[in-house]
This record gives sequence, structure tokens and C-alpha cells, in this order.
Amino acid sequence: MEERNEVTPKGPDAVGPQSQSDGAAGARSARSPGEDGAPPASAPPKVIRGTSTPGNGIAAPRTKVDYLTISCREDRDAISRCLAEVFSGAPAVPSFEQGPGKRHFDQSRRILIAGVPAGEVLTGGETQRGRACIDVSGTGCGFVQDWERAQAALLALPERSWTRADIAADFFRGELTHERVKQAHKEGKFTRGGREPLLTAITTTDRNRGRTIYIGQRGGDALGRFYEKGKKEFSESASKVFRQLAGSAEDVTVTDAALNQGEPFDLASWYRAELELRSKNRPIADDWITRRDEYFAGAYPFLAELLPEVEPRVLVRPRDRGILAIEAALERVKKQWGAVLYTGLAYCGGDYLTLCEKILATHHSRKLVQAGALLAVDERQ
Repeated sequence: MEERNEVTPKGPDAVGPQSQSDGAAGARSARSPGEDGAPPASAPPKVIRGTSTPGNGIAAPRTKVDYLTISCREDRDAISRCLAEVFSGAPAVPSFEQGPGKRHFDQSRRILIAGVPAGEVLTGGETQRGRACIDVSGTGCGFVQDWERAQAALLALPERSWTRADIAADFFRGELTHERVKQAHKEGKFTRGGREPLLTAITTTDRNRGRTIYIGQRGGDALGRFYEKGKKEFSESASKVFRQLAGSAEDVTVTDAALNQGEPFDLASWYRAELELRSKNRPIADDWITRRDEYFAGAYPFLAELLPEVEPRVLVRPRDRGILAIEAALERVKKQWGAVLYTGLAYCGGDYLTLCEKILATHHSRKLVQAGALLAVDERQ
């Protein structure tokens, strides 16, 4: 039986709960080592990237891959075989959509999973000298079911080298906050090579949009990103009705049977720590995917305190976003054209099929497909 997780507005007048299927998308706990935010009794050691060796029976990773970029020799067949392996457990086989050139490449092909953008392949260009680039976005990473298999497929690409690796950890119980990140920076817990990286804070007057902190600068080997993920999810929710009912992220409770022993958590408490690695001055280790916990902990002293006990999962799957997008679109149609369609139905003698033949297009909405609509359609069939 499929697990369920609920997103419920708080308060006596709340209408809910709103149910969302688990799977690639439930909100699994990222519990801290200590409720008071202190490091664990035996904090994970700092590691030099590419040198640590896990033992047999090691626990499943407690961080997740959130973005990746790999460069390789341009070989269309090899790249297609690789991506078929990477997305072998996805709801649909990857397809491609031709796009314009970018980043000094002449051509781009968008990677689609059931119509949902999951990344892109960049090829061509005299300055590239026969090289290609593969990006897998955060959405695309959510489709990957077997990261060990995906890593093996990516490493099998001809003349490959990693150029970007994003690792993320989610916290749902208030154990990681904006204030704690700022304090850690003040205490020198982000020092690398004897130098304290720059802290940049992005604030907003809208309490539901959340704040962001960057540690370091783009163009370097490592960039830390820390932000109020729950508030971001709330402000970007496709369901305006849900936002109106809830009022704010502080008034939303998320409950998941697989999360925190079934205990609810506040959406506003969901906080994300991300590490972005780039191969500017030194290479990214081949095995960063399967040893991502170690590289996450080894990047900054502060991150060594943040390894969660359970691998987190995204709150909303692409197919759930598709359902929300379709429902919102149909609601707009009803509001704007409902009366016209009702009169049109009378004109057609109450024959719904005749009415549909007069008004339906012969192709899908591109916007809804990219939002995950076809995944939602497949689930209902």
C-alpha cells in the first residue's frame, strides 16, 4: 500500500487535509544530531574529497543529489544510453526536445521525462572541440531511483569529467535556522584553507518567501546555500486557494507516516542546506554521488554537524505538481469561460461530446505538460 503524507492548514477553520502521495516526494525527516542544535557526541570527521573509504554495511546516504553536470566526448549514442540508465526507474523513458545553443555550445536538447524538463544536453561549437555537456536539474534528480546505477552509467561516458555537483540536506524540526547559520559563520565554522568565505544574506519583507544565505562566491570550488525551504515551497505553491486558506507557512502542518515517527512538523520549519561543488581549481571526485555524505561533511566544519539521520525526500513529486497545475488551470477556465460553456452546452442540446468537439484543441498544453500533467494523467489511468 502506498504511503501518504498530508499538508494541513492549522486552525479551527482550516479546510483539509490536502493529501499528496508519497514516493519520490514525501517529506521524510532530516533530524538533527541534537534537539538544541548542538553537534552529535561523535561528529563525522572532516574528509578530503575523494580519499574516504566507506566500510561494508554502511547506512544509506543521508543527503541527496540536487544537481549535476558532467562533461564528456560528444557521442550521441553513448549519451542516450547513459541517460536511459540514469532514468531507468522513472515513470517514462527520457525523450528530447531540440533547443537553441547556449553556454558557447551550438545546440541544446532538453531532457524530458513524461514532458517534464529534467535537464539538458549541450553539443556542438568550434570552441568545444568535440566535447558535450550533460546537466541533470533538481527536478531531474528527483526521477532517479538508483544513484549507484546512475553513477556507474555517467562514469562510463567517454572521456568524462564532473564539472558541478550539488548536495542537499533538509531539516524539518527547527534544528537548523537562519540564525544558526549566521552564528556558525561568525564562529569561523566555514573556514577553508585558513580563509573565511564571504557571507551574503538575501532578505525579503514578505515573511512567506523566506530568506537565503550564500557562503562563498560563485566561481570558486565550493558554494554554500542555506534557505528557508518550507516558506519557498509555500510561496511558490500552484494552489492559490491553499495559500489563502493557510494564510502563511507558519500555519501549515505536514504529516507523513514515514517522517519523524508520524509526528507532524511545521512547514515554516523546513530548512535546506546545499553544497555546490565546481571543478574550477581541483577535480570533483568520481565517487561523489555514492559518498556524498562524506563530501558534504568535509566541505566546511559546520556541515560536519548537520548530517541528518534519514535521507530526506521532496515534499511534492512532479506528478503532484502536475495535479495542482491541472486543477488550477481548470478552475481558471471555469471562472473565465464557465458561463459561456454552460450556454454552449444548451446550444448543443445537452450533448457534452458535441460541445467538446467544438472547443477542444488537438494538442496538449505545453505549460501543463512541463508542470507534470502527463504524469498526473498516467496515475489516473
